[in-house]
Amino acid sequence: MIIVRALWGSQDYIINEIPKVPVFGNLEIVYVWGQSNYDYLKSLNYNCILVNIYETESTFSNYLTHYNHKLKAFKLAGERYGEYLFLDWDMHIVKPLDAEFWKLVRSKPLQAPLYSYPIGYYEMIDEASKKEVDGWSSTLQTWIKTQMKELSKYHYNLENTQVTPNAGFFYDSTGKVGADLLKISLEYNLETCIEEYAMFIYSNCKTMDEYIEKHEPFVVYGRPDWSTHFKLNKVNSQIIINNYLNTKITKSIYLEHR
Repeated sequence: MIIVRALWGSQDYIINEIPKVPVFGNLEIVYVWGQSNYDYLKSLNYNCILVNIYETESTFSNYLTHYNHKLKAFKLAGERYGEYLFLDWDMHIVKPLDAEFWKLVRSKPLQAPLYSYPIGYYEMIDEASKKEVDGWSSTLQTWIKTQMKELSKYHYNLENTQVTPNAGFFYDSTGKVGADLLKISLEYNLETCIEEYAMFIYSNCKTMDEYIEKHEPFVVYGRPDWSTHFKLNKVNSQIIINNYLNTKITKSIYLEHR
């Protein structure tokens, strides 16, 4: 099975997340936008496929739509390899990937874990920003307002949280889903976390329990319990969804999305 990564744009925080040595050796393939990004990864001995010499594609270059690059990587990986497992750069191994890991990954044909946001997330961040010297940027405000608007359409309800797929871990056994997700994203004009909302739409699961049965992985959570976005501690929405998942399936955690 191929492990797929992707790199586009020029964000320093993404570059800083990239391990200086390929974690998965020859199993790992990176789809790259930008000649300088490609040259950097090659210098670290990554196996790379240069998609475009430019860092972004013109149709995806808006900061609200740039995650279409990830969906393009899904599509390209599916066409080239069929089966693949995509991992974000901030996905870390916490237990050696043994034969049981690969067996569990292959136990469901299409997987992306669930995670959640507390209702009133934007207001929580706005409140927290008042305690910071620099506040928060208008760009980030627009991003989160748009994210919450989209999330309000593509989620499951659980207590005081909104639950949706997380695309930091994405397994496709057929290699065909990426193309469909990209098509959905463009047809629905999705913005911000578009790959996650596209997966929600594509899965067509009427209930969260149905989604869990069909698509929730056994080897990872969408986010670990300790993960609180922007250091928000008022509502740890991830504990709520993880506790619920634990009542439905038994996980053996190999990866952690930090």
